[in-house]
Amino acid sequence: IGIAVDGVDSPLLFHTVRGVQDTGSLGLINSDILESATLLAGPHPQRLGSHLGSRLDFTTRDGSRERLTVRGMVSASAASTVWEGPLGSGQKASWLVTVRKSYIDWLLRQIDPTTDATFGFTDTQGRFTFDLTPRQTLRVTMIAGRSVLREVEEPPNHNTLDPATTTTYIGNVQWRFTPSAQVSITQQAYVLSAGYRNQVTDGRTREEGSDADVTWRGGAEWNPRPGHLIEFGAQAQRLEASRIDRRFTSQAEFLQQDSSGQAWSTAGWGQYRWTP
Repeated sequence: IGIAVDGVDSPLLFHTVRGVQDTGSLGLINSDILESATLLAGPHPQRLGSHLGSRLDFTTRDGSRERLTVRGMVSASAASTVWEGPLGSGQKASWLVTVRKSYIDWLLRQIDPTTDATFGFTDTQGRFTFDLTPRQTLRVTMIAGRSVLREVEEPPNHNTLDPATTTTYIGNVQWRFTPSAQVSITQQAYVLSAGYRNQVTDGRTREEGSDADVTWRGGAEWNPRPGHLIEFGAQAQRLEASRIDRRFTSQAEFLQQDSSGQAWSTAGWGQYRWTP
């Protein structure tokens, strides 16, 4: 199953505790700024990645070009705020920034001080849109998130997590050029960096690791005649990853995994659609 936000296709778009089995996850996506969410449940064009199953594509919206707008939302588990408005006086650019923070971890501790684990997160998204010319649009999107897990055990053992943190950063640039009503050209480049560090109560690190993804993607659409659409594109991607896993006893430390690697991936795709 594939998940993408503004064309960033990655399995790292979650608040979760990495390096630990049997943990939940929460989307690194604030629905308050979404323009659309498209579920492709069956066979579909492979424009992003190479997932054989279903995929879910999220698109964030542009900020308001009319006036400054500020909104705040409060739920039972988190609070968020959205700020947006125009850039300059010509309504050719806009900005949008949102911040979201959970307090479910604090609430659980107040309700039940004996709870065995608490999980909290903070994330922020920003989107800036510029109309370079009447036919060219530039969009810059930034996403950052941090999640924290704390295990509460009395007494704590040598492998009790306190805290386990995961941090993710994404920078995404998209350019769209429409030279005519029949032709559209897009270019995109994004950088994703995600790292985690799971510490035990005495300060030692039990699991740690990092991931990096640098991707370029280009594509074009052409309507030669009404009812006929030709699409094609290409992608180049560089991936890096590292993993370290340890376990502790009262007298020793055991290294269970220490690995790293990197890889390049290139791909191309094309599609012709006829709508009689």
